[in-house]
Amino acid sequence: MGLAVLFVLSVPFLVREDIVLDSTPDCSTKKLYSEKCLFCGMTRSFYCISRGEFGKAAELNGLSLYLYAALAVNGACIMIFILKLINKRGRLENAHH
Repeated sequence: MGLAVLFVLSVPFLVREDIVLDSTPDCSTKKLYSEKCLFCGMTRSFYCISRGEFGKAAELNGLSLYLYAALAVNGACIMIFILKLINKRGRLENAHH
């Protein structure tokens, strides 16, 4: 799950928005019930956040800023954990030599 979070946050910086939008399916809730679901506009919102367009992101999906922030904090915690694990492993290997 942790690496998936980092992947989701990195996509807007690595893949053009039009490619991602063309590759993602339309919302089935919107198709079936003509209503937006909780995640409608989230992909476009994440791209806006990545460009610093926070107002536009909030217009597309009001929860996107909170979700992005939560995922960013989670991603930072994962990176800290991985770096500590690598550092600890390095110290253990040096202690055995």
